[in-house]
Amino acid sequence: MILKKLFKITVFVLILAQFTNIFKSQGFNFYLFDLIVIAFDAYGFYYFLSKEKIFKLPFWSILTIVFVIFSTGTLILALNQFKISEIAVSAMYLFRYVAYVAVSVIVFNMLKTKILSIRELFDILINSGSHTCNSRVYTVNYIT
Repeated sequence: MILKKLFKITVFVLILAQFTNIFKSQGFNFYLFDLIVIAFDAYGFYYFLSKEKIFKLPFWSILTIVFVIFSTGTLILALNQFKISEIAVSAMYLFRYVAYVAVSVIVFNMLKTKILSIRELFDILINSGSHTCNSRVYTVNYIT
């Protein structure tokens, strides 16, 4: 299934972390995994809203929605107190936060609809962690 493969790609690209920097300017960084997360979110929402016609929000999503509304409000109130570049950086971090929360909501729906089992989720996360440890060791050895 495409959604499961896209999730695995998302987790794998997250392993690369800072090595995937695409754009950097005035406190604003844009990474390859930002693009992958946005693609995963877009396809995940499309899949669950059009194909499955079932989309459930986890119980904690109410707190996230309140936080995003509050954060957006404070961002709007700060428009005349900060430079446009600072507002853009803040807005990008808020957008990034929403995108990462959306990943967790999509994974929640993948688990609920049995597209992904808890065992598969743990296997993906554990494998990504072991690859992360190995890549960190190789990076340290390469640098020193």
